[in-house]
Amino acid sequence: MDGSLLYGTWYEQRSSQSRRTLDRKGIYPMGWGQKYVFEPDGTFEDSYTARCGNDENLHHWQGTWTFDSQTQILWISADWLPSEQTTFCQLTPYPEGRSCYVEALSHDTLVLSAPEQQSTLTHQEDESITDSRRQSDW
Repeated sequence: MDGSLLYGTWYEQRSSQSRRTLDRKGIYPMGWGQKYVFEPDGTFEDSYTARCGNDENLHHWQGTWTFDSQTQILWISADWLPSEQTTFCQLTPYPEGRSCYVEALSHDTLVLSAPEQQSTLTHQEDESITDSRRQSDW
């Protein structure tokens, strides 16, 4: 799997407790919603924007990423930006890092799952994917 396909901006389309599906075009106008940016130099951005500016998921974190093409594990870590209003944002960044299993990666689609879920996903879980408006725990 070619890790350079990760470079650029990805918008979350659907998510469940065990899987996230991202693509290059957002489902909301003006790029609103959950967004991830993977730079070739290993820097990473995790952000959420909304039209009203009062959404409880608003955040903008920066960090780093690495990808192991043999295990298909993506490692990401993100921390607060100095200007982040921590009193409003109810989410918590993850400076200790998180790992994701890359199930599928193409020029326009990225599917991530929790590493422990990589061999236990069922059709029922796949069908339970819902519109993503919230950040999940992983």
